[in-house]
Amino acid sequence: MTPERVVYLLMLIGCVACSDTPDAGRGADGAGADSGAAADVGAGDAASPDAAQGDTSPADVAEGDAAPGDTSAVDASDAEADTRTDGDALDAAGDAPQEDVGEDVPGDTADAAPDVTDAPPPPYEVAFVDFAITYTTEFPVAEEGGVAREVDVRLWYPMGVEVEAPLLLVSHGGAGSVRGHTRFEHLGREFAEQGYVSAHLNHASSARNAIHRWDRPNDVSAVIDAILASDSRPDGFAGVIDPTRIGHVGHSWGAYTAHAVAGADLENPLVDDPRDPATRWNFRDARIGAVVALSPQGWGQFGQFDVQEELATPSDDNSWRAVAIPAYTLI
Repeated sequence: MTPERVVYLLMLIGCVACSDTPDAGRGADGAGADSGAAADVGAGDAASPDAAQGDTSPADVAEGDAAPGDTSAVDASDAEADTRTDGDALDAAGDAPQEDVGEDVPGDTADAAPDVTDAPPPPYEVAFVDFAITYTTEFPVAEEGGVAREVDVRLWYPMGVEVEAPLLLVSHGGAGSVRGHTRFEHLGREFAEQGYVSAHLNHASSARNAIHRWDRPNDVSAVIDAILASDSRPDGFAGVIDPTRIGHVGHSWGAYTAHAVAGADLENPLVDDPRDPATRWNFRDARIGAVVALSPQGWGQFGQFDVQEELATPSDDNSWRAVAIPAYTLI
């Protein structure tokens, strides 16, 4: 992504406040996650961004999904261990009782919110922290229901500056991964340098394609739940997260995820008429105010459709007409 496009993306998401209330949560039609389940945010350690300069590895995308020229994937795990510092980061999110996942960062609680009115201009020094959450997703078929799902997260953030930071969620491509949260290091660094908190998600594999279509947007909503509910901050983060400015960025399968959380209407593979307006899937998360879809799919993929294109008949019935928030698409 060029600097010009990064600047446009920052303007798009940073200047957009959600029209819905921040606590409105995900859309009822597609909300498969149990909002009362424990979102177990592990106690991660802050790491210098220099630790993310490991060897470049192939982007974890499904066959046929790779975007031409996308060589930005970075594998940070090998270098990370030597640069971590002591201290716990995000801790204890959700309403249900939590496991003891480590002590809060001393003094870094919501009760001691910083004054963000006099923050110096960017760029800022940055760091990242890794943690994981666990939530329960209930795919709407009895034998698939009630599955505990873990999402690894790498959180990039500005260091030592009292900013009111917009929150970005970043979704990788590919049908499933174990290291997806380590991808797009260049975006995480750029966003954090400009005063954003950028949460990069790992979307684990699902039992089959239809379930992955269900799991991905629910992963995003569960991570937002966990981050906003947390009463602690990672080492060196002196700011606060602005719950009215949340955006999502996704590549390939992640672009599907972006459109899903933005409110796209999607085919329901579990009914006789998958496009019946009464039963279509919709995963709108009202807290998300803008999305960026990198190398997205067209109709006929991942439950996305366009009646006019498919049947060569005049119609405005398609997946994307329901998206009512700013969306930047990079083909």
